[in-house]
Amino acid sequence: MTDPAAEPISARLKEMEPSRPASANNNKQLWAAVLSAIVPGAGQLAMARRRKGVLLMSVFLALIACVWPLRLPRFYPGLILIILAWMGLAIYATWAVLISRPSPMSSRPSKLWLLGLAPLILAAMILLFNPIFRAAGFRNVYLRAASMEPTVFAEDHLVIDRTYYRDRAPATDDLVVVIQKGNWILKRVIAVSGDTVEGIDRQIKVNCKILDEPFVQHSQPPHPFSGADTFGPVTVPAGKLFLMGDNREESMDSRFPEFGLIDVKDVVGKPLYIIRSRTRQRVGKSLN
Repeated sequence: MTDPAAEPISARLKEMEPSRPASANNNKQLWAAVLSAIVPGAGQLAMARRRKGVLLMSVFLALIACVWPLRLPRFYPGLILIILAWMGLAIYATWAVLISRPSPMSSRPSKLWLLGLAPLILAAMILLFNPIFRAAGFRNVYLRAASMEPTVFAEDHLVIDRTYYRDRAPATDDLVVVIQKGNWILKRVIAVSGDTVEGIDRQIKVNCKILDEPFVQHSQPPHPFSGADTFGPVTVPAGKLFLMGDNREESMDSRFPEFGLIDVKDVVGKPLYIIRSRTRQRVGKSLN
């Protein structure tokens, strides 16, 4: 028989310590995994793994900084890179909590919990990313009309920059977004204040020069009495813009009194790229 006095004191003290139920350890790990699914690194800090927690949270804050103030979503690849990196970081942080052991004698939660937490990772990312995305000046805009085809199709979703025209004025040929009657509308700047614009048999003249418009689409035959093919001349007053759609027969724009000239201050953003479209090949198309 083994003499109890011969056993190491540390071993005897360990036997005397009250054992923590495995279910309690599992519950703590699951809650830590939930925290890391929401904020990568927070679960590690809750499990007293400070070094890894600080590292993961630093990477997470760096990703937020890429949205603002670095504003990488100005470019489609930048947006996709941030989204993939955010998801990958959250998945890794959650997985790292689930496979860790608080002590050598404790059991791990089932790895299937990662599948159960996947919807939480996605939901948390959407809830956190959208406010940061908007705070940086970006907005996802849905277009209902076909007035800008073939440049932008009906039902395309665009990312726009709402800060672009805060320190600069729209210029000729710019694509701009305005809001009319609660709808987001995309048009092209044809003339700015001081310009004289005129339409003659579908040719647009600005300051007596015919514009080269390879992007224009005519979906109907000429109509001499519509006022769409021939109009003006119109001199644009100070602070106003003359806007037209690229799909000329399907566009309600500055050629018509119902739309009229637009105040420069009513321009709410510049379109950057197509983020979603019925035509997959158009996703990511730059509109700059």
